[in-house]
Amino acid sequence: RRGTKTSEIKDTTKRRKVPMMFYFVMGIAMALSQTLGKLANKYVNFTVSTIFKCSKALPTMAVSVLFLKRRYDRYEVLAVLLMGLSAVFFAIGASAVES
Repeated sequence: RRGTKTSEIKDTTKRRKVPMMFYFVMGIAMALSQTLGKLANKYVNFTVSTIFKCSKALPTMAVSVLFLKRRYDRYEVLAVLLMGLSAVFFAIGASAVES
């Protein structure tokens, strides 16, 4: 800016709260999950694959409860468990039809 001295400009950089190793591990985990997910799709049909991709709420909720100490309402937990259970039954039904 015009007319301001370097000493007047506030330092807007913040210290990192999370160690850099955490970002490295998370990047590796995300890359592996994408790769392994695509490899797993070779063994199930498209419909089952889509159902399981849509039911990512269960692991997301589990991680947020374990690590972030978040609490969910009973109805939210029940809905996610029913969605996961229906995905399992759908996969079982699809494998029975294919064989």
